[in-house]
Amino acid sequence: MKIVGAVQSLLTRTSKNGSSRRGDESSSRVRFLPGSISDLEEIMVIEQVSYSFPWTEGMVLSELFDNPLSFATVVRAGEDQILTAYVFVRGVLDELHILNVAVRPQC
Repeated sequence: MKIVGAVQSLLTRTSKNGSSRRGDESSSRVRFLPGSISDLEEIMVIEQVSYSFPWTEGMVLSELFDNPLSFATVVRAGEDQILTAYVFVRGVLDELHILNVAVRPQC
């Protein structure tokens, strides 16, 4: 499972100063964080507008909490730190499978 740990570490790491490269830390800060229950409402809004057949709330919760081989990373950006994107992945043997990825349409 080395690959899962390496990718998770990469996905959850912010840039050196914790912001994007634009230099205006207050309005352009981008953070990559592990997905959590507090992200569920925003994930579901993005999911509904992104897909013709979106994941259900139960599917999202299952990937967040029920499968030890799965993890989610969310991207929060801007002054308000709104959830702008997310990715769900699962480690299988020496591979990492992307299960679901979406970006807020306004971004």
